[in-house]
Amino acid sequence: MGEIQDNMGKFYYNKEEVYEALIKTSKDFIVIGNLKTGIFKYPVEIARVLNLPSQIIDNPMKYWKEIILEEDWEKFYESNEKFMSGKESFHHVDFRIRNNKNEIVWLKCIGNMMKDKSGIPSTFVGMISLHEKNNKIDPVTRLFVIEEFFKSLEAKLENPPENIGVLILGINNFKRINEFYGRETGDAILRKISGIIQDAVPYSAEVYKLDGTNFGIILEDTSKEKIEKIYETIKDKFEEKQIVSKNEDILAVSVGVAMYPDDGQNYKELYQYAKYSRGYSKRKEGNSITFFSKELLESNARYLKILYLLKRDIDNGFKNFDIFYQPQIKSKSQEIEGVEALLRWSCEEYGCISPMEFIPILEENNLMVNVGKWVLKQSLETYKKEWSPYVPDLSISVNVSFVQFIDKNFVEDVKKILEESGVNPKNLVLELTESCMVNNINYIKKIYMALKKLGIKIALDDFGTGYSSLGVLKELPIDIVKTDRIFVKNILSNNFDLVFIKFITELCHEINLKICIEGVEQKEECELVNNFGVDYIQGYYFGKPVPRLEITKKLKDGVKIF
Repeated sequence: MGEIQDNMGKFYYNKEEVYEALIKTSKDFIVIGNLKTGIFKYPVEIARVLNLPSQIIDNPMKYWKEIILEEDWEKFYESNEKFMSGKESFHHVDFRIRNNKNEIVWLKCIGNMMKDKSGIPSTFVGMISLHEKNNKIDPVTRLFVIEEFFKSLEAKLENPPENIGVLILGINNFKRINEFYGRETGDAILRKISGIIQDAVPYSAEVYKLDGTNFGIILEDTSKEKIEKIYETIKDKFEEKQIVSKNEDILAVSVGVAMYPDDGQNYKELYQYAKYSRGYSKRKEGNSITFFSKELLESNARYLKILYLLKRDIDNGFKNFDIFYQPQIKSKSQEIEGVEALLRWSCEEYGCISPMEFIPILEENNLMVNVGKWVLKQSLETYKKEWSPYVPDLSISVNVSFVQFIDKNFVEDVKKILEESGVNPKNLVLELTESCMVNNINYIKKIYMALKKLGIKIALDDFGTGYSSLGVLKELPIDIVKTDRIFVKNILSNNFDLVFIKFITELCHEINLKICIEGVEQKEECELVNNFGVDYIQGYYFGKPVPRLEITKKLKDGVKIF
């Protein structure tokens, strides 16, 4: 424990905690030494590079002597002697070493000496940084880059241990952090994540910064059980909100694992299979780990084929894409209130593909923004040309992916499409799922207010399944709440679902929001929610999603009651 004294009194602090905080937030390697005992402490990553037996070293000069190039040793030693003897209080030297891969690397070391009350040198605090001329180190995380990952893995396989675990760890939706808080904050969070990973793995493990926000980990003589324990440790840290301070973001980590020799015999196979596995984990919600299996190859082949076909069809004027529409009914009169536009896609090889499968592929591969604009444009044109003559006040609901929502041109694109269509903005409802909204309320509120200024209505979809449902209602300017269909599925037998829908309906009406109940399939379910006074009902009981021409025919024939 340390202390600082001034006219305000004593301020106490934990030296170890301060040190750990510094090494996880600084781009440099923080070194601290007790000049009276000769004991120094180094960050774990530089200790590995220097081949130190541990982070805490007694008389580290003998280790430096072994790795510093002979022609640079004299200036390094002289600088340290002047410093340690108290002749100089500032230390600054550039020098070269051979790292643990027998490569020559330039380092820069700067430091300051602190003296005790008697004027005797007591503490050294310094920073070791990788010289700008080194291009093998990621400047943000201070980890070796992907090329070094490949070199190390390939070298290990020349004389392999009993087994090797290759892990690729990715941060899900990290793009949101940079979008919301800026690159500088994103970099600081990456450094913190780098520290979390290095704290969780054994000292002998190697951690690398790969492409994007992916990290690579190489573990020798390990097992699936040990890897799962490491993953659990990392996951627990990620589930703490402190990773992204002073905001609502909860980062999730997805991990893919390939094992030598069971899964692959060379570094390319192991990397590719770990990458496939990580992709599989990423497609799940939240934290997830996936160990490679032969079945994943088939899944990945299907994924890549669907991706290829989606790109082809988009380039061909959205060929094979279609929009189905499901009616939304006024609860009291059972007249049509509006329709929800639902994207559909099929291909000759696989037939009709579930939106649950192809929409995530669009989102993961930067295709959703253009597809989303196409859906909005087509839906508004259909409404204007085919439906408004029969039901002028019909509402048209369009789902918005979070990928679209964070696009910098989103509001302007919506405004432009609305103007071109000639549709009154009050007839448009944009739906966004609750799970997307908890990530950054302030950012979302800003976009929502811009949309509200255009006269567009906002619907909160899948309500009740997220982290902070009631908080979302309090913070965002929402017009309509749509409950997730899971709450209707067992409403006739489950008292919780019954009470939940009744409570949410009363709450929404108290704060002047409309409520739409999704998933109603039976007459008894319809009668039950009607008794609660809900505003709108949507579900198979009133109609499945159908092509636009079926909606057009009903409206043309004067069908208003479903």
